[in-house]
Amino acid sequence: MIREMEYIYTIYQEKGFSQAAKKLHVSQPALSGMVKKVESNIGAAIFDRSTTPISLTPAGEYYVGCAEKILRIKYEMDEYFRNLSFQHMTVINIGAASFFCVYTLPEFIQEFRRLHPECQINLMELNASDTAPHLLKGAADLIVDVRKNMPEDVAGVVLYREHILLAAPSEMVVNQKLAEYSMSFEDVVRGAHLGGSVPAVDMNFFRDAPFILLRKGHDMTRRALEICAEAGFVPNVVAEFDQMLSSFRMVLNGGGVAFVRDGVARHVARTDSVVFYRIDDRFASRDLMLNYRKDKEFSPIALEFIKFLTSPERCWA
Repeated sequence: MIREMEYIYTIYQEKGFSQAAKKLHVSQPALSGMVKKVESNIGAAIFDRSTTPISLTPAGEYYVGCAEKILRIKYEMDEYFRNLSFQHMTVINIGAASFFCVYTLPEFIQEFRRLHPECQINLMELNASDTAPHLLKGAADLIVDVRKNMPEDVAGVVLYREHILLAAPSEMVVNQKLAEYSMSFEDVVRGAHLGGSVPAVDMNFFRDAPFILLRKGHDMTRRALEICAEAGFVPNVVAEFDQMLSSFRMVLNGGGVAFVRDGVARHVARTDSVVFYRIDDRFASRDLMLNYRKDKEFSPIALEFIKFLTSPERCWA
């Protein structure tokens, strides 16, 4: 019964049988057969297969709501007994996007464990669509994320106010007439985009440029589309990626322009093959959050870790 609920909940999350089957490592016919069996047992359809993507029927909404409650209890029980096996060790699972898993969190974790060697901290690289589910099912204790529209039972603390810049290959012809707006790595590191010493670029200069975006569902993508819309155009998207670092590498290779967080200039290797532009738009800044479940009971060491991460001394930029 539990496995059936997990499978149906995954279909609901992925909005389709094909993607859910891949994530669950089962065949699509087997998954479809299992759902039909459950629907037969309860005497009602769970999914409306006439919509694209598939959606829940009223009976399905009730089923998924009950499944969420039952699965949460299961995951809490699993977590309890998992932690019980580590009687002398506190285990903390923290998830974040690839950028923070590569550049900031490993250093923070190493520093914290020097103070608390009895604490085991597991780092999980997550996509935007995975953050809330990992918190709700107990797979992650903490999540570093930029989204504020989390479920009601998730709380958050602001870590850093980050700014979104436009990154363009230095070889692009349009850069020749934008010298007064362009910034190098060093300019961004010293905060030229914050102090107003460099004017914001008019996005219309890039109306015809090839854009590299993250896939739908990412907060960065939503903001990118809003920024372009407020400039009066729809971006010409030539490629989509799951992680910002991948899109930035394509910029370095001359593949197009991309929206990136300002912290990238502090961590990736310096190069003259890219220039940055400040954007004067309400969607060009956002809060980086540390999220956790409100009902989560943290150990004293875990609370120390949260205090450590939220300290002003931590440089998340």
